[in-house]
Amino acid sequence: MKFIPKGILKTSIKAPKDLPHSKECLIFATRIGVKGMSIAYENNAKATAQPHSPHPNTTMTNALKTYGWLAIAALWPTGNLAAQTFSIETVNDSLNYLTLKTDSTTDKWPLPYPVYRLDTADVNGDGRTEALVGVIKSTRFYPQKGRRLFVFKNYKNRVRAMWMGSKLGGILQDFRFVDGVVRSLETTTKGQYVVAEYRWQGFGFEFVRFLVVKVGREEALKAFNQ
Repeated sequence: MKFIPKGILKTSIKAPKDLPHSKECLIFATRIGVKGMSIAYENNAKATAQPHSPHPNTTMTNALKTYGWLAIAALWPTGNLAAQTFSIETVNDSLNYLTLKTDSTTDKWPLPYPVYRLDTADVNGDGRTEALVGVIKSTRFYPQKGRRLFVFKNYKNRVRAMWMGSKLGGILQDFRFVDGVVRSLETTTKGQYVVAEYRWQGFGFEFVRFLVVKVGREEALKAFNQ
């Protein structure tokens, strides 16, 4: 198991169509939970009234550049800590690798864009741990750069894509996996916040419920972190 280097802080209905990115002030933090661990860059800036896209370079903090890679240990179905580790190896602000290490193998998946979050969890309920990776990129249907959620799995000790969707619901700001669902922090085009939950269903995520809709940032963060 790879340990987080000393110095890194430890902490522990349909979607509205107008679901902007705010100017970002990123604080590096780690959150350790019962069903997985996550590494995140929390956006603590107040939302602005006008939508605008996050600048890719703002998502990489000095902490990530300094340590180069950050590891999260994964749990196998037995519940015992096994020699499987998903991590992010950083080359520069716009080139990263999702790395899977086992007792005897190492495999890498290139991520040629900024990464803002890495989380691990049993996404599809098969008893194995997947990697949830937050990246900033454009897509075929959404040419403007924005925050996306990708999911990867361990297939015979190789990293393989499980889901690389364009979006969940609104404009994604952050996500975390809790109680079997992906909980998302989203914004509308008018700068309001939404917190929603999505569950894996076969080939992708389906909407489960809203926790809050069209509220301020402070109220949304309370719901997102509860």
